[in-house]
Amino acid sequence: MVGLVDVFFTVLLYEAFGFISSRVHRGVWHLVRGATHGLSEGVRGFIRSMAAPAMVPITLLVWLGSQLAGFALIFRPGLDDGSFALADEVEPSLGVAFYMSGMTLSTLGYGDVTPQTVSYQLATTTEALVGLGILTLTISYILGVYGVQSQLAALSARLRHQTQDRGHPRTLLIAHFPDGEPVDLGLHLRELHLGIIELYEGIRRYPIVYYFHSRHAYRSISFVFRCIGDMVATLRWGLPRSHPVTRDPWLAPLMAGFEHVRVGIERSLLRRELDEHVEPVSFEQFRSRLLAGERPVDEDRGRGDRDRDQELADEAVDAFLGAQAFMAELTRSPGWLDEREAYERYCRWLPFVARSGAFVEAVAEDLGYEQDRILDDVIDAPAHHATDPT
Repeated sequence: MVGLVDVFFTVLLYEAFGFISSRVHRGVWHLVRGATHGLSEGVRGFIRSMAAPAMVPITLLVWLGSQLAGFALIFRPGLDDGSFALADEVEPSLGVAFYMSGMTLSTLGYGDVTPQTVSYQLATTTEALVGLGILTLTISYILGVYGVQSQLAALSARLRHQTQDRGHPRTLLIAHFPDGEPVDLGLHLRELHLGIIELYEGIRRYPIVYYFHSRHAYRSISFVFRCIGDMVATLRWGLPRSHPVTRDPWLAPLMAGFEHVRVGIERSLLRRELDEHVEPVSFEQFRSRLLAGERPVDEDRGRGDRDRDQELADEAVDAFLGAQAFMAELTRSPGWLDEREAYERYCRWLPFVARSGAFVEAVAEDLGYEQDRILDDVIDAPAHHATDPT
């Protein structure tokens, strides 16, 4: 019954995770990830890419094994009390009970052990139907899993092909501002919203998709969220509130969908608190860096001379100013001198990017991707319409 309930939760019940299968999937993944930790990058990626496909037959074996063992224990007393007719050379034992259960589950039945009472005839018929049902449901489960995996691959490929700078996913906006004015931007945002929601609903239905590891990091969930999170933050807070682009009717749904999916995966699959706390700098500090212009963090400065939290805060300001400068050039707008308004946008931008950044980093770590490899495979296509000022 435990095995059947897990099949029901995993395959048939939309909202629930199988309490056995989910542990099998996570256990297999942690085993493979730990065993391949010291291997070369190519070998490690190849072995890890086989982990999720291997989870499907392993889960099937667990389901069938639970039925095999359960019915064998049901059959065992009947072997002793004459409820089964045994061939001359067959002696009642637990091994024979497992043999009888296996023959019934696979619907082979060699005839050397046959039920004689109505109750055991019903039990053997039930086991044969259960085995057939599990195999049939597993086929539909596999088709569903690879359907969702295809959605993830298509979404990540679309983002990869539109991103023109591997270090800045926001450059996928360049194609939608050919002359400083948005072209098909709303359609683009709508497609991303539908894509990310469909992907999440697929992962909710088939959580095993989360563990599919590709040898190319751009095919990962981390890459998808890295691109969309950076693009949304830049589009929403890289421009003044008065700019019409920030009021695109599909920007708010995309942001809401992004947060909904992030929280859902965080709670159901990551199951741990994320370190996403970054304090904003004061207005005076922000204003001084704004007036001085964005500048890169000095890598040569002694780290002992600066507080780490302050260093992260300064890096965040520089990242915000870079996003603002990018949108100014992309929309061919003059620099904005309303320092207070820019600071307010920065204070709203910071929590969003801190949460999404912590999420991307945690998922990348959980799935065995190195953080600096998330964007490594992005095409370095030349920018035709604008360049990233950073």
